[in-house]
Parts: sequence; structure tokens; C-alpha cells
Amino acid sequence: MKRLSGPTLAGFGALMMFAFSSPVLGQATGQASSATAPGTVASAAGASAPAPAIEQGLFARVNSRRVTQGEFHAAFGAYLRTKYYHGRVPDEDLLKAREVVTDHIINSILLSEESTRRGIQPNREEVDRRVNAFEQQNARSPEWQRDRERVLPQLRSELEEQVRVAQLETQVRDAVSMAPEEVRAFYLAKPELFTEPERLRVHAILLGVDPSSSVSVWNAAIAEAEATVRRIRGGANFVDIARMVSSDPSSAQGGDMGYVHMGMLPEAVQAVLGTYKNGEVGEPVRVLEGIGIFRVDERTPATLRDYEQVKARAQQLAMREKRDQVWKDFVASLRKNADVVIAEGRPAALKAPNQ
Repeated sequence: MKRLSGPTLAGFGALMMFAFSSPVLGQATGQASSATAPGTVASAAGASAPAPAIEQGLFARVNSRRVTQGEFHAAFGAYLRTKYYHGRVPDEDLLKAREVVTDHIINSILLSEESTRRGIQPNREEVDRRVNAFEQQNARSPEWQRDRERVLPQLRSELEEQVRVAQLETQVRDAVSMAPEEVRAFYLAKPELFTEPERLRVHAILLGVDPSSSVSVWNAAIAEAEATVRRIRGGANFVDIARMVSSDPSSAQGGDMGYVHMGMLPEAVQAVLGTYKNGEVGEPVRVLEGIGIFRVDERTPATLRDYEQVKARAQQLAMREKRDQVWKDFVASLRKNADVVIAEGRPAALKAPNQ
């Protein structure tokens, strides 16, 4: 049977799994520490104690919100289907997935409650846009056409919830400011983000080989490359040979690739170029397109760019990091002050859908 795209439309499980694809609630997952292991309570003081009795059939209680075992399993099963397409899911992955889904359920409830407490109203245009996108995705689904009138109000309600939480996150992040000295401190603490990598002036000769060629063809290309290296080391002109035999686009310039950053080249090439002396012609290197011969002519060492040159970039990166941390701390504070109880023991039938 064809599945609907997006929410599973199964109550709380639909909210959970559609939210998992949202960058807003998704970022909250796993950011607060899991102080809610089975059989424990997360209180304002953060103390652990034997869990009080929880009603039959419940997976958790988050403040006044009750999450049934069925709701948990709907979210859990949908989460696993997004992570594992074939084969058996290892037990250790199942337990980790349980933690992820549990955290997500708790965080999304708390964020929803906080958005309500702040009186946040969902942006109707954004809700309409998401509803329309969902309808377009499922326009050819017989199930959607059959159930649309019944399901649409629930879908809209859940999308309104997502939009409200997205607006809450925007409020929290937009309240963050950063002094100039903080930006400079970020620049000084993370110089690797503002360092121009080492550059190499490289000449290359490529003896092209189709990747699907036989071993004998590859061996013949290697032998030809080795002979070419011997000729160059014996005095033949690298540039002239590159123009005559190389299949690399740089052949028109005599193999001159210009300045390249370490990291722009295939790993096998990068590994050997790092050991070359200027002017040295190395041994042939097998690459995807054939057999390469390389010569390093000049090196420009890695250089930390001046602060004034990268100040705008530093401001952007520092602000992003600070906002991420503020959001993470915000979610953690909601967890710390929440009354959360998780049912003791593992939920029944904790397994992947295809097992």
C-alpha cells in the first residue's frame, strides 16, 4: 500500500515524526542531557528518585501531558524507517534510537508548552504553505483523497504546532547579541577557521585510462608512466611531454594546474605531493581517470588572515555558535524544570518494523 508523504497521521506519532524532519524540533533532540532514564523523574532540582507509579499503558508523563505506549511506538517505528531501509537493526542501535525518540518527544512537548505560555500564534501563511506542500506531495495518493477531509484538520493542527515552535526558536535566537570583543575572542580561539590553507603550484601529466578497463590496460598505462618519469628525470622537458600526451585539461598549458589548495586534489595525490620537494617529479600515481605524474614547483604556506579581512565572517560564525548554544541551553532549562516520568523498563516490542 502506498504511504502518505510527511506525517504518518497517527496522533502524537504524526507530530513527532513530521517534527523530526523539521530543523527546529530536530535541533532540540539530544541537546539536553538524558536525565529521564527509565524509572527516574526529572524535577526542577534535577534529582533522581524512584519513579512514582505511572498509569497502565503510558510510556511517559511530561508535566500534565501523557504519552501512551502506542504514541511512542508510532514515533519509534517511523524514526527507524527513516534510518534503516534494509536488514536487521542491531540491538545497540535500537536502544540508542529509543533514547533519541524519547528525548524528542519530551523536548517537543516542552517547547510546545512554552510557545503556548508565551502566547505565540502561528504564522497562518507559513501553515498554509506547509499544508499546500503536503497536499501536492500526496495529490496522487488514493489514501489521501479518501481520508483528506477527516485528516486535514489534524494535519493543520500539527503543522500549527510546528510553526509556533519555530517562531519560539526564532525569538530565542534573535534575542542573542554579541559584543565586538567576543567576536575577536572567537577569531583568536579558532584560527583554523580563518587560515588560508597551504597552496601548491603543480604541473601534471595524466595518462587517461577508462576506470572500467582491464588490469592489463592499467598495467600498460603504469609502465608507460614509469618510462615517462625516467625520461623527464633524464632531462626531457615536462611541459613539452604534457602538451603531447596528457589528457588532463591543463595539457594546453603544459600541464600547469596553477595554485591548488591541499584538499582540492584526490587523497592519493595529496598524500604524495605533501612529501615532494620543489621541482621534484614523483612516481606515477593511480587516480580515477588514469595514471598521474606530478611536479610541485612552489609552495605557499598556510597563512592566518588578518582579523580586519575576516571580521564579517568571524561575526557570522561566532553569532551562529552563540545562538546554537543559547538554544541548547534554553531546551536544557525546560528539561531541568519539567516534571518528567518515564515508564520503568523497556517498552514492549522494542524492535525495528522489519524484524
